[in-house]
Amino acid sequence: MLYANKLFLHAQQMEQIVLELRYAQKLTLMEVVLIIYKIYHLYNQFLIIQTLTSHDTYLNQFKFMCQNVLYFLQWLFYKIHLKKQLKKYYHSMIDGLIEIFNTALLQSVLVNSGGTACQTMVSKCADQTSTTCLYSVEGECVVVGTSCVRKTCDTAATDATRDDDSECSAYQQSCTVARLGACQARAACGAYKSSLQCKFNTSGGKCFWNPTNKTCVDLNCGNIEATTSYDTHNECVAVDSTLACTVRATNAAAVQGCMARGACASYTIEEQCKTNASNGVCVWNTNANLSSPACQDKSCTSAPTSTTTHNDCFAYYNTATVRCTVVATPSNSGGSPTLGGCQQTAACSSYIDKEQCQINANGEPCGWNGTQCADKACSTAPATTDYDDDTKCRAYLSNKCTVSDSGLGCVDIPATCETMTQKQCYYNKAGDPCYWTGTACITKSCDNAPDATATAEECNTYLAGFCEDFAFATDALCKQAISTCTTNGTNCVGITLCSETNTDGGCVNNIQNISSLQSIFNNPNTYLT
Repeated sequence: MLYANKLFLHAQQMEQIVLELRYAQKLTLMEVVLIIYKIYHLYNQFLIIQTLTSHDTYLNQFKFMCQNVLYFLQWLFYKIHLKKQLKKYYHSMIDGLIEIFNTALLQSVLVNSGGTACQTMVSKCADQTSTTCLYSVEGECVVVGTSCVRKTCDTAATDATRDDDSECSAYQQSCTVARLGACQARAACGAYKSSLQCKFNTSGGKCFWNPTNKTCVDLNCGNIEATTSYDTHNECVAVDSTLACTVRATNAAAVQGCMARGACASYTIEEQCKTNASNGVCVWNTNANLSSPACQDKSCTSAPTSTTTHNDCFAYYNTATVRCTVVATPSNSGGSPTLGGCQQTAACSSYIDKEQCQINANGEPCGWNGTQCADKACSTAPATTDYDDDTKCRAYLSNKCTVSDSGLGCVDIPATCETMTQKQCYYNKAGDPCYWTGTACITKSCDNAPDATATAEECNTYLAGFCEDFAFATDALCKQAISTCTTNGTNCVGITLCSETNTDGGCVNNIQNISSLQSIFNNPNTYLT
């Protein structure tokens, strides 16, 4: 029965399209195209159902009906397109098409209530008995008492639990509650007298119940009652999650009632200035550079002038394409710039203060060399004691830098070990280990390994480096460089006995990998077990 009923409903939809054609005054070319599309859609639905049922007689009738509708509309399209006329062909063809539908529908069949055979579909529900009350040409049927009648809102059984719109619409989509236990057909919102009914109108549009005025209205911001129940932004927003409302304003003050949201700039009071019609954030800008407070779309420039750091500006507003940094205003007396407010990030070279000099417009890092900002590179590290060794320079820019020849500031790591100074002599640009011989820096290889390095394993250990090559002050960093190293507080050294370790940071594990405690200093000649 399921598939037969679906076919019948498709036939009804197609009949409705033809009836609309019959009573139309005129038809544009685009309307004809849309109608043909609808018919194609219904015909495709038929083809899907055809694969799921075996009611061959009904299927053939339905297929014939679909094809006739399709042929007619294609013919109609051809005539309109070539002749630009409709009247002279219109009514006779529509009449013929309706006859096709009537014939097909009168011959329609459906499965009987027992699901054992097919029966002819009758014209009216009243023509069926209570035991065969299923569908008729006029629609779905239900049993009321002992009679078979067409299903409507009025046929819903009286039930005290049926007391809201959802329960009646579950019975039939076009119904709402009429009174306790009964249903009625949906109407215009203004016709409803109860908040229980005030949900949807006949076309499915939402209704709204004004709680103070006790009236049902079409749901829109302007229809919400102008009472104390709706005199703030949040109260207007709470009316409906999809309705974009805010509070009304007159003479720079909020008044009762709601209005549709607009552009941030259209709001005149701070209470309205929350979100715009597109749900974008608005801010109430009171900065002194404005002639009067104003509502603006949130952006870098809407930040308070009291914002004085890059991080605060970045946290105030940033998107996938827009980032903010602090504004630096040059001093008229030649002093340090004044920081306050936010701006969009720009080229590193345009920044005039170290606080701005964090990232450029593309989100790439900037570097401050003490007087100027530039795209971050080894050369932007200040020539100070903050960058006076290889470790500090490597940390400055992702292992791309080493200390400069002068010992202050950073430079790009040289391509070869042989051009490095002693303070640079750790790894070349390719990551190959270097070694300081005492007078020069060389690239480590098995060929220049010490004489004691005789086996391949010893050579691999040599190439991995010596603990003393690394100037790390913690045990963890030294172990990261070479697993058998710890620190003496200044640079890395090989792990020995706990009793031989003379620094707090290096007193972690002994050469046998036995854990140590800081209390070992109280008993330096004892091994820990």
